Amino acid sequence: MIPNDRRGRLHPFDHAAIEAAARRALMAVVPDYFSWDDNRRERFHADRDRDTRDALSRIMITALTGTRCDRDEAWEEAEEDLEPARLYALNWARLLTEGIGEDRIYLNESMADGVTLLDFETVHDYDIDDHRFQQEARRRESPDYVEEPYEGGPHWLWARMLIDGRLNYSTLTSVAQYLTDEVEEAMHQRIEERIPHEYVDGPEHGKKSGGGLRWDRRIDAGGLEGQLEELKERAYDYLTELYRTSRRSWKRANASRSTSPAWTRRR
Repeated sequence: MIPNDRRGRLHPFDHAAIEAAARRALMAVVPDYFSWDDNRRERFHADRDRDTRDALSRIMITALTGTRCDRDEAWEEAEEDLEPARLYALNWARLLTEGIGEDRIYLNESMADGVTLLDFETVHDYDIDDHRFQQEARRRESPDYVEEPYEGGPHWLWARMLIDGRLNYSTLTSVAQYLTDEVEEAMHQRIEERIPHEYVDGPEHGKKSGGGLRWDRRIDAGGLEGQLEELKERAYDYLTELYRTSRRSWKRANASRSTSPAWTRRR
């Protein structure tokens, strides 16, 4: 169990306790785990089923917090009541049983049945495959849809991984997406400085309508609503072109060289 210090504060970064909890869970649920080679362990991490995940999590949450779960799936209910530091410790231990590679990366993304991160050498390979899947899905929904070419880099992907030996909640994205988001944030700040504005409720806002509530809010810019709308439209056009240009620049720069893997597969 994660100990407290003399002032009663939690030590959420007790490596030994976290690693011990993960090891205890693995030994209890998969007794042969530590006799396997690295490749077999990673395959287990990548494609274990829900029942195995629940059994591991139940043991780890008990080891780290003292909370006892009377059934495997009950750990999710107990997790909801954990304070942030203990939840962080639990997620760290879970990552040791589900992450792959030296950095124990784990993507919080849906994948097709039978497909895991081990089927891709790099994030780039995964993203190309995901882009292809998304384009095919859109074409099935709309036969007239014109597929967009892949121009590099994932949108925001939620991930967990070890950095310097500690759990990090991470977001993976492309340089183009990151640059565009940073510029967009700066633009919003500058527009607010130039034309201060806020949303105000209209007379119908919040009133019941059918099975829901009415949305009746408008922007109050002190009489400069027209100028504000024009400024926002120009900013959007600029951001759209910036994103497209950045993606194409990335594609040209990387046309003759491969991207670095986001995880290291053991051979």
